[in-house]
Amino acid sequence: MSIGAQAVAAPATMPATRPAALEPAKVSIHMTNAHPRDVYSKLANQIGANFRPLPAGLWEGKEWPAVSIDLDNVSFWKALQEISAKTGLYIQRGAVERNFFIVNELGAGRLWTTYPTSENGPFLFSLQSLDRVHRSDMVAGETTRQVNVRMILYTEPMLRVLKVAQQANVSEAVDELGNKLSPAPNPGAQAMGGTWGWWLTARIALPENVGEQIAKLRGFARLTVQTRSETVEIPDIGTAENVERTVAGHKLVVKNVRARGETYTVTMTIARDPKTPGGWGDINLSSTFRLVDANGVPLSRRNYGGGTNLGDYTELNLMFGRDDWNGEGAGPPAKLIWEVPTETAEVEAPFEFDDVPLP
Repeated sequence: MSIGAQAVAAPATMPATRPAALEPAKVSIHMTNAHPRDVYSKLANQIGANFRPLPAGLWEGKEWPAVSIDLDNVSFWKALQEISAKTGLYIQRGAVERNFFIVNELGAGRLWTTYPTSENGPFLFSLQSLDRVHRSDMVAGETTRQVNVRMILYTEPMLRVLKVAQQANVSEAVDELGNKLSPAPNPGAQAMGGTWGWWLTARIALPENVGEQIAKLRGFARLTVQTRSETVEIPDIGTAENVERTVAGHKLVVKNVRARGETYTVTMTIARDPKTPGGWGDINLSSTFRLVDANGVPLSRRNYGGGTNLGDYTELNLMFGRDDWNGEGAGPPAKLIWEVPTETAEVEAPFEFDDVPLP
C-alpha cells in the first residue's frame, strides 16, 4: 500500500490531560526484506511519533532496496542509527515543532550519526568541535588559555523540551597526563535550536603543560521539560469569531482568523489563571499553539506578534502558512490546538566522552 505523503505513525487520540514520561523508549524490530517505509512506520509506531516523507513523493521517487532489521529492546538512538545506515534515510525535524521528516539527503539530521556521541536515556550529545583560545590582557598583564567545546544535544522526538541552557556544565576533565582541567567562565544563555537539536558550549581552562587530548570529559546540560499538559481544540477555526475555551484555568478567546493568500493570522487573547504560580515563566507561549488541516497536517508557524501584555493578560497574533518549505502541502486550516504545560521538570542530561583530541 502506498502511503505517499501521509504520516508514518500509529493511530492515537490525544486526551485532555496528557502525562509525558522521561523514561527512554525501547525499540524491538524484526523485519526481513522489508521496504524502508515499513521499517520507519514500525519505528514510529513503537515510540508514538509522526514521521512524514520529505519530499512528499519520497517513496514513489525510486525503487527502494529491501532491508532486514533485527533489533531487540534497544534504545531509540541505536535503532535509528542502524536503520539509517541500512536505508540511507535520516530523521530531520521540520519547521513545526514535533513534526519530523524522513529525508534522503546530507544535512543536520545526519550529524549525530557521523560525530562522536554520548547517549543517556532519551538524550544524545553529538560532539562537534573544540577550539583553542589564548588571550593576553594588555592591562591586567594576564594570559588565559582555554578550549571551547561545542556539541549538539538531541532528544527523543516525543520529549517536549521547553528550555535548554546554552552552557554545558563540565564536572570532570582530565588529560592523558593526569592533569585536571578546570571549567572556565561561560556566560549562561538559552541554547540555540537547530534542525533538530540544541547547540551547547562549554569552556575548559588549560594549564601550560596540558597534554594532547582530554582523556575523560564528563558533564551535563540543564533542561526544562514538559511532564504533563492539558489540551483544548477549536474546530472550524476558519470561521471562528470570539470563540472561548478554558484549559487548566486559563481563558482563551479566539477573536478571528484572517487569510491573506496562503498565510493565516489567528488573533487571540489569553487570560492566565492568577491562581497558577510562576506565571508563564520561560515558556514561549506562541509555541504551545498548532494549526492543522482536516487530515491533521500542521501548517508552518511563520511569525507572531504581541499586543497588550499585562502579566496575566496577553494578546497574540499568530501567523501560519500552507506553502511550507517541506512540500507537505497542508490544506486549509481546520482546527486550532492549544497544549498548555501544567507540569514541568528540571532535568540534568549527562554526557561523557573519552580520548578527545585537543586542538
